[in-house]
Amino acid sequence: MKNTICFFCDISGTLNGTEKNKEVDYQNLNKNLQLLMNKFNADCLLFSLVSSDNYHSVNDTMKKIRESLDSPILLRKQFFDKGYILDNEPYYHSSCKTDQIMGFLAEAEKDFNIKSIIYADDCTIFHDILTILAEEKYHITSIIPQNNEGLCELNKLLETFIQQKGKTLSMGINPLQHK
Repeated sequence: MKNTICFFCDISGTLNGTEKNKEVDYQNLNKNLQLLMNKFNADCLLFSLVSSDNYHSVNDTMKKIRESLDSPILLRKQFFDKGYILDNEPYYHSSCKTDQIMGFLAEAEKDFNIKSIIYADDCTIFHDILTILAEEKYHITSIIPQNNEGLCELNKLLETFIQQKGKTLSMGINPLQHK
């Protein structure tokens, strides 16, 4: 069974902000995700968008990200407001972000040894709920952008986390926030 980390990411306010994402931002995301795999000694990284945006927004974002990511970063389910996308096909069902993440993890555990979860979302309530649901089973790192700068800000937060020693935040249980 491959060791993996799961990276869940919101779109509005997290990947996309007031600043337009540039190609270099996507390249830096790929680099940072590769460095996260090294930090956790993972064989691969499962990348999933978890968004309350509509299907078209998630699908367009997924296509842009797919162009920038290198192996062994794997795109599996990508979640939108009314369902998910798998193998470029939409499937419709309604559930909240944390339910989507927990279902994703249950499926991924069949094929992967999940070493850590990294969750990037500008909405703090989902971090709190995910921690309550999953902290006994998984190591969770919360990344909470606050400046609505999009992928550039997310990359800065990832770089800060990657440079920290150890696999937990030096700030203790508080999520990593950019101020």
